[in-house]
Amino acid sequence: MLPEDGSVVDPVRLRAAAETIDQAAQPLTGAYQSAADSLVPAASGWAAAGAAETAAVAWATFASDLGAGIAACADGTRCAAASYTTADARAARLINKAT
Repeated sequence: MLPEDGSVVDPVRLRAAAETIDQAAQPLTGAYQSAADSLVPAASGWAAAGAAETAAVAWATFASDLGAGIAACADGTRCAAASYTTADARAARLINKAT
């Protein structure tokens, strides 16, 4: 029986969503690596070298924090899927026990 609002949670689709979220996080590290090379001048004697290094560190921190946040979202989605699966199995056992 469905809830009145018709909502249904599909743990399989939640796990698939978690995989998609993980895939979104993967390019962040590569994006930082390719951007870092172009942000910091090769000649350290340049006046802008310090500012470029600061920008590279800020970008690395941002990309790392964003990647960690996306990974946490994927983990939370997997955890929700596992919780729904556990709740469904428990409910099924209770229903079977009552019949």
